Amino acid sequence: MGVKSNIYENHCCNNKGIIFLILILITGMVMMLGPSIGEAAPTPKEPLPQGDAAIGRDLYVGAVSFRNGGGSCLACHDAGGIGVLGGGVLGPDLTKVYNTYGETALGSVLTAPTSPFPTMKPIYDTQPLTKEEVANLIAFFAATVDELSSQGGTQFAMFGLGGTLMLLIVSGLFWKGRLQNVRRSLIEQATQKANQQQIK
Repeated sequence: MGVKSNIYENHCCNNKGIIFLILILITGMVMMLGPSIGEAAPTPKEPLPQGDAAIGRDLYVGAVSFRNGGGSCLACHDAGGIGVLGGGVLGPDLTKVYNTYGETALGSVLTAPTSPFPTMKPIYDTQPLTKEEVANLIAFFAATVDELSSQGGTQFAMFGLGGTLMLLIVSGLFWKGRLQNVRRSLIEQATQKANQQQIK
């Protein structure tokens, strides 16, 4: 009985230790993420102006620079494969960001005085987007989300097809003379053997 009791006490103590470690880990994670967990995005104080999707697209891809000097969205984000090779992979894919969050939430996050996203903080806290830029980006996301989804796959397929054709052309040019030389030497060998057999 004493041995069974000892095993039970050791097992119970091991479980308490595991539970204690899990609680410490959870507490640490909550402390690290604390302010961002459950914190609502700030609401914009003033309504955003009417956005222009074409200008928003130019801002997104970097064809037009942001007034305060922030980097283009395309450097870190993809949105339905826009651009020849799509966008960056550091940030999340923004293809369906408008459908997921809507105009109000996007406006709140993009006009906030400090970015809630750690990777955007060093860039956009000191170089914030203007309300016009935010409105144009939101208009771009709203107007083109469906178009980008279908266009991205087509663009990638066309790029892959073009690359394959280029590879075949280069390979054909490189190997063209080699195949003729191989055939020529095989024909010469066969001809010599046939001549030798006729002589015998």
